Amino acid sequence: RKKHVAVIGGGDTAMEEATFLTRYAEHVTIIHRFDFLEASKIMQKKALSNKKISVLWMHEVAEAYGSEAGLEGVKVVNKSTGEVSDLAISALFFAIGHSPATKFLDGQLELDDFGYIKCLPGSSETSVPGKNLMNNVVSHFLCCACASSSCHDVGACDAPTFMACS
Repeated sequence: RKKHVAVIGGGDTAMEEATFLTRYAEHVTIIHRFDFLEASKIMQKKALSNKKISVLWMHEVAEAYGSEAGLEGVKVVNKSTGEVSDLAISALFFAIGHSPATKFLDGQLELDDFGYIKCLPGSSETSVPGKNLMNNVVSHFLCCACASSSCHDVGACDAPTFMACS
């Protein structure tokens, strides 16, 4: 609670995650690379009408940074102007579709040959303790199934525990 978190994406999964996270976070920022959302109209309305959710339109994450204690923020790039700014957050959630936008994590988390984040089997835990993930950045081969089923559930179950303990 009382944490600022971010969700990367613009589809239904991103809207659902952002809305769900408002139960635990003080504020959720959706970071999206376009000036429109791909989510269904009903999911857009649900997320955008929530006072705890804001959107960074036309932005991409360039870098994540933090300390031994955890994530402290991300550097975001405005795709229109090229301006780089900092966004202070304590958790980052991915809902990015079939081409993972994970290049900025290379060297920080273990990625496979396709750019997907490796995690421990049956878990949302990554190569860095406390850095858990969900959805379609988990596995190149299971991204579609995970986005709609178990990987989302595992990450969703781990998120409240992480936020309550950090």
